[in-house]
Amino acid sequence: MRHVLARQAGHEARLIDLQVDSHDFYFKTIRDWQPDVEEEPILNSAADLERWSQAGPGGLDWMTEEGGFARTFGGLGMPWYPVKEYGDFSLKLQWRDSSTGTNGNSGIFARFPHPEEAVARPPAERYPCQVGSATSQPAWVAIFCGHEIQINDHQGDTQKTGSIYNFQAPDAARRDEVLNPPGQWNTYEITVDDPEIIVRLNGVVINEYVHDPGTYPNRDISATKLGIQNHGPGDTIFYRRIQVSDAGAVNNPPVIESIAADPRIASAIRTPGVVLNARCVSSR
Repeated sequence: MRHVLARQAGHEARLIDLQVDSHDFYFKTIRDWQPDVEEEPILNSAADLERWSQAGPGGLDWMTEEGGFARTFGGLGMPWYPVKEYGDFSLKLQWRDSSTGTNGNSGIFARFPHPEEAVARPPAERYPCQVGSATSQPAWVAIFCGHEIQINDHQGDTQKTGSIYNFQAPDAARRDEVLNPPGQWNTYEITVDDPEIIVRLNGVVINEYVHDPGTYPNRDISATKLGIQNHGPGDTIFYRRIQVSDAGAVNNPPVIESIAADPRIASAIRTPGVVLNARCVSSR
């Protein structure tokens, strides 16, 4: 760990701890300061859960243990977030498989229309994706019209955690390397940037899917509602800290005006062409 004094343009100097990979230091890229991307919590409390709707049987119960989380029950159904519709976005959440035996099926739905409005349409005005159960059962609208990012590690279903259900399997080796076992929390980050869906599990990209409207003309991923699948009575999945942010926003570091470091690296700081290979792990 190196301790260096950095000055952000127009601000007081701050002591910054840098974790470095080599002794080569040189701040070459200068950027304007931008604030952190604002993330909108949509399920992090019992009050948040009250704003969700339920399509089909079952749903989510709010539990107060471990700071609070939502627990699936019953099914097949879909709790979904009716408050707003999202374009391109990044969805972050934590989930835990607390099922027993060969159960443990759930998933995150994106890119589907208002489920209750869809089934209320007369036949001539239905969405092209509305076939089968999606013509009359709201929970099935997301299945036939949207995309499900799967959570499923126990059953014989070949579409496991990280799959874009019925569209693309994840990188199984990467997934298995980072996936925490049942009873432990996992983190999903799902980025939808039309036409791409990127799935990160515990910080690692395990699926990069590019939607082809020519092959799947009935699936529209340009706008979306968000939902969770409560798959069945034996499938008990916990969810917490669900938040959404604009996928197009960028986190940029402050402008670095000057650095004071120990003598061993002072010359490297002034050496043109030497690229900084470090990250800020704390500031004060």
